[in-house]
Amino acid sequence: VLRIFIRRKNLITRITPHPAMYICLCQGVTDRDIKASIEAGAKSLREVQANTPVGLNCGGCRDSAKAFIDETLQQRAQTLGYAA
Repeated sequence: VLRIFIRRKNLITRITPHPAMYICLCQGVTDRDIKASIEAGAKSLREVQANTPVGLNCGGCRDSAKAFIDETLQQRAQTLGYAA
């Protein structure tokens, strides 16, 4: 009931953060896991793999993971005011 009320009032985005997006289904690695790894200093897929098991099973997610890492690093660089 509360959710319906919140949606009607257009407040859903303030109360509920976006759900995690799975990047690697085999290992259960989400975008939040990868962002946390980047916040901890990772700057490449290999460095993210040192902190998470993304792409270490079937490898089907490696391209998506790399693209997400590159995009996140670029956004972070723009936020901090330097080129990635």
